Amino acid sequence: MAPVSFQAAVEFAHSPLLTFIIGLMLVVALLVWPDLPAFIGLIISAFLVGVVNTVFVADFTAADAGSQVATALGNGMAGIGIPILMAAIIGKGMLESGAAQRSSAGSRASSARATPTWRCSEAVRCSRSRCSSTACST
Repeated sequence: MAPVSFQAAVEFAHSPLLTFIIGLMLVVALLVWPDLPAFIGLIISAFLVGVVNTVFVADFTAADAGSQVATALGNGMAGIGIPILMAAIIGKGMLESGAAQRSSAGSRASSARATPTWRCSEAVRCSRSRCSSTACST
């Protein structure tokens, strides 16, 4: 069997799957052992995956890794973070004003009226899907 050249070993080592596995193990390790919050663990592991890529990609530096992580974080926050923040603010306002309780009470009352009920021959009220008696009628 022919020996594997150094270039082939480097190409295999730069496999995206290998970088992904390193990043995944790093995330799990940061969340389990030092018990970091998920956001902090993901940011640290994203930067360290970038640093791992500096070894294998010729024109990629640690500064590039930092700027790529910052850009991706900014894009992610702009894409999903702002709508989540807006929904949290609206929800907090609804809770403080009592609108959330009125809304949920209204939806419970309307759903209770819309649910059909049947009477069984045993004189208990039940919904047909939960009734075990064959004598249910509308």
